[in-house]
Amino acid sequence: MLNLKTTIAILFFSISITNVNAQEEGFKIDAVTKTGDTYPCVSKDGKFVFYASNRDGDNDLYVYNTEDKITKKIIDLAGDESQPDISPDGTKLTFYATVGDVEKGLREIYMSDIDGTNIKRLTDHGLTTFHPKFTPDGTKVLYNKQVSAEEDRFEFYTVDIATGEKELILTDSKSITFGSFSPDGTKLVFVKWMEGMDTEVFLSDADGSNQINVSKNSLFNGWPTWTPDSKNIIFASDKEKKFHFHLYKYNLASKTTVKITEGDRQFIQATASVDKVFANSNYTRDSSSQIVSFPLK
Repeated sequence: MLNLKTTIAILFFSISITNVNAQEEGFKIDAVTKTGDTYPCVSKDGKFVFYASNRDGDNDLYVYNTEDKITKKIIDLAGDESQPDISPDGTKLTFYATVGDVEKGLREIYMSDIDGTNIKRLTDHGLTTFHPKFTPDGTKVLYNKQVSAEEDRFEFYTVDIATGEKELILTDSKSITFGSFSPDGTKLVFVKWMEGMDTEVFLSDADGSNQINVSKNSLFNGWPTWTPDSKNIIFASDKEKKFHFHLYKYNLASKTTVKITEGDRQFIQATASVDKVFANSNYTRDSSSQIVSFPLK
């Protein structure tokens, strides 16, 4: 069984109850989906948003077309599927799916065509794996793997899509999760679990060297993502009010951080296209979540 910290790391804000109004902020946001929806991933051109939804019970994967406003379920396996990511060429998806007894928390990494067909399992560790992200060249998938059944600590592996070869690329004395390479392939961003619920967003070179703490506060900071130009990292933090999250943008060149969301709602799990940010948003930890969007500035 996974302990509380791991469960929060994987599933935080994944349960939804009712729909909410998305037009109540001091800045303009648009509702993309209605309820029960998490972990959005947007295509570079902003046309397609892939996400997980528990609207039918367990989590399945859906795609929303922002032009024709049509939503379609594309992957529905026996258990949960979540945390989709789109390959750089836009032809593939990677995601995690539960394997065996859901209560045991065992997850493995899968890949499919962009329409949800030709599903292929990429990992078979027999331990929890999650947070898959394609490498910038699209040949591998970066993911988290639990160190062992006895140790609740996570490290980064890649799996070669063509050969299936798996490689440990970064480990730490603390759990490191939610990693992704910058689109230009030069940097790596990830979350490091410090003590208790103190998690920090770290930036490093692609090989894990020259690590710097981007978030620099003792509360919960997580779900980092890149802007398509590799110039900014967007992450969520509850540094203003515990368990109430807003989004922040860190600029690599200036090394400055600015808050990019406002209002009573909270925002997590961001993903960015060229001109928009999409995020999971709700009012409280126990209220409904939906995917919303707002301009990227």
